[in-house]
Amino acid sequence: MTILSEAALSSMPNDRRQVVDLLLQDSGPRKSSPRGQVSSSEIAENLAISKPTALRVIEELRLLDIGEKTSGMGNQSAILCLNPAYDWLTSDTFISYRNKWRELYCLPF
Repeated sequence: MTILSEAALSSMPNDRRQVVDLLLQDSGPRKSSPRGQVSSSEIAENLAISKPTALRVIEELRLLDIGEKTSGMGNQSAILCLNPAYDWLTSDTFISYRNKWRELYCLPF
């Protein structure tokens, strides 16, 4: 399953894959949201894109049913939450396999 998942993720358009990668990360230096969530501000900062572009990517992922969008009020960021059908992507086991795969093949994180 890990090889198939990695093939699916690596074949996504780059901006979408980077946002999914952020969704799968724990909170830390790159983001403050918990695993399974990412804000439009975090996307804009980590991908070095504008906020409207970050919102467009969130909308694309929502339309693909990968996540659910919560609109921010005023100056608050919109939030993308991983669809519960994909919760297995956030499991420690999957993250461990994915990190080993990336390390083995020298793929970017």
